[in-house]
Amino acid sequence: FVSSLYPVDDSGELVRADSISPYLGISEMEAQSRRVLELLRDVLEAHGSSLPQTLRVEVYMADPADFHEFKLVWIETFGDDPPARSTIIVGDMHPIPGCLLNLNAVALANDASVKRKVVDVGDVPQPMDAEHAPHAVAAAPYVFTSAFPATDFETGIPVGKRENFPAYGSDGEMQAHYILQNLSKVLDLAGSGIDQVVKTQFYETDFLNFHDIDAVWASYVGHPPEGLPAARSSMGARDFLYPGAVFAHNSMFLIPDDTHQKVETQEGLRWHPEQVRSVHFTPGMWTGDWLHMAGQVPLPDFGIWESIVRTPDGLPHNWSDIEVQTD
Repeated sequence: FVSSLYPVDDSGELVRADSISPYLGISEMEAQSRRVLELLRDVLEAHGSSLPQTLRVEVYMADPADFHEFKLVWIETFGDDPPARSTIIVGDMHPIPGCLLNLNAVALANDASVKRKVVDVGDVPQPMDAEHAPHAVAAAPYVFTSAFPATDFETGIPVGKRENFPAYGSDGEMQAHYILQNLSKVLDLAGSGIDQVVKTQFYETDFLNFHDIDAVWASYVGHPPEGLPAARSSMGARDFLYPGAVFAHNSMFLIPDDTHQKVETQEGLRWHPEQVRSVHFTPGMWTGDWLHMAGQVPLPDFGIWESIVRTPDGLPHNWSDIEVQTD
């Protein structure tokens, strides 16, 4: 599991294109994309893995207009057998000013006993031409899926409210159905299923869609006592690559066997989101020897939003909010 890599050189300085003009030579995005993927190669090789063993990459970009430049370097790096990938637009939110992207990754060791397998289904929209990433990559007992929004990879987002009927339907609901219906076919081929999700991260451009998306999610994944939802976190996204997209999820699914089954744990918990807020995720889950945990927020009581941890009003200079919330 590789932490976020930023396009910095060996001295910690942000990599810049060395072109004498913005119209000549390589672009800033090409230079920075090349650097982070070279760093990924070096980190993997230093720890007994390699680029061909990569299962999933998460990419966080400042501007969707830079994606094509990134994709060219991505193709050069991974060739015809790329990993699953999520591409989320975060705007100018990188901790290094001028940084255009960062990425993190999951890979197998070169001597792993299990084999990496690309999962691709013929009767769902095909992502390779547009994204150069497969639907999913499996390495038993897990399937890592690409975080694609509800796109057909040809025309954009084919589902949603009609322009002349803005009060009819929900973009979040319709897009969630589209994503999960297609993903169900991918997971079936991998020997898994939507109900076998163990870890997921939601990305949404507007959290007013959260309730609709969460309800659709529960209808596929299930919730107690009928099913066990995933350990989950939810993040705001500035944008996606596809105009009109409001939702994507980056998930890890189980291929169940005799030693790997979904088992919820509530050890050490103050509250459970299903019981307190009827929100469909589990705080902690075992699958054999693996523990999957949901995202955490600085709330001692999930039922009372006003209880969010902050620096005392009367002591504004003694601590910082980020300090006490992180703790």
